[in-house]
Amino acid sequence: MIEIIGMAPRDRNCWPFALRRAEQVVLLGLVVAAPFACKREVAPAPPPQTAPPAASPIAATPAEKPSPDAKAALAWLETLRERDPGALLEKTALPFDFRDADAHKKKCGTRLAATKAAAKDVATCLALDPRFHADLSATPEPRLIALDAADAFPPWTKSWVKTMAPGLRALSTFVHGESDARELVVLVGDDGVRGLWQQLTIEPK
Repeated sequence: MIEIIGMAPRDRNCWPFALRRAEQVVLLGLVVAAPFACKREVAPAPPPQTAPPAASPIAATPAEKPSPDAKAALAWLETLRERDPGALLEKTALPFDFRDADAHKKKCGTRLAATKAAAKDVATCLALDPRFHADLSATPEPRLIALDAADAFPPWTKSWVKTMAPGLRALSTFVHGESDARELVVLVGDDGVRGLWQQLTIEPK
């Protein structure tokens, strides 16, 4: 007689228990891995940049002071601009060499004024010349350039340079009017202004 041994039925709570254990294991793995999964790689902060050194301020170039000869010439021209023959004569040293390169109209002549009377005539003619006054008024601050060598003189003075009195220093400048340009060469000695050479150019209309 064959005896059939029946198998005991499985516990119905076994599978749910196994599932719960599996879920716990998975959750535990997630909890452990979460900090590593959420960790971000943060780029290192760049090193602080140092500001470039401040540029040192550039010292202003001092204006060049006029020489004693330039001061004397400027004072003489300023007096000439004031149209006062007497004051101009006081600033004029003798002998005074006045030359005009205008071959057609030498308004004040060309002469070497060796006496006070002759110098007065030249000073009066120059101071009361309306065109000369207009040119000087239009150029209130003429720039004087020292003529240190014979080849530095304007071409129209070449024949005069040879007869210039020794010891004189020459300075050149330009004054401009509405319709003309006047180039001047001022001769300065140790005792003051000793001469004026000029060339007047009428500009075409």
